[in-house]
Amino acid sequence: AVPAMECGKAISEEDLARLLPKQTIFRLHASNINRAAVASGAKPRPCPTPDCHMHKTFEEGKPACETCPLCEKESCWWCGAQPYHRGLTCEQHRKAKATSRSSGSKEDESFLQWMKDTGTKQCPTCGMATSKENLEMQTDQVEECHKMICRSCGTKFCFGCNAILTESYTCGCTQNAHNFVDPHTGDLVKHLQKKEKAKAKAKAKSKSRR
Repeated sequence: AVPAMECGKAISEEDLARLLPKQTIFRLHASNINRAAVASGAKPRPCPTPDCHMHKTFEEGKPACETCPLCEKESCWWCGAQPYHRGLTCEQHRKAKATSRSSGSKEDESFLQWMKDTGTKQCPTCGMATSKENLEMQTDQVEECHKMICRSCGTKFCFGCNAILTESYTCGCTQNAHNFVDPHTGDLVKHLQKKEKAKAKAKAKSKSRR
């Protein structure tokens, strides 16, 4: 039975625990504890996990590594780091992340500059860096064959214009008679096989008509 609005009798904790969801009971207890803690000078902090409504209180100047009882994620409730930065203060963790981002950015810039300096190209499908044996000649390849097979994903493409090549399509940067070289075995892989088959069929038909 639900008590009437005018009833002033408090509901026992046993009845609340029986009627309400466990998470609601926990939030009610946590709210009472937090109010008492704030009154004594502690700082209230929200759970760093997005959409989690849990709040806890911590003494200023002390670590705030806690696993949230609602979302069950371990966090630093001061700076929001997930997982908690063990062995580091919040400031040390912030500086370490900034250094890591800066280092990664410099490495990317260095790699892109190397590609530009050597004329290295990227596979149009997976982005794998692709080079030829003679790096110094890659930026001026007039007579060399541009037909390449990506070592990573197997895409056939033109090293000159980066067009994807198929059994029936060529970009024209390299002579049709040229073929690919398998990067793993070194074997020749024929190109424009469908066109060759079509020509052979056409010749056979013309001969039969004669």
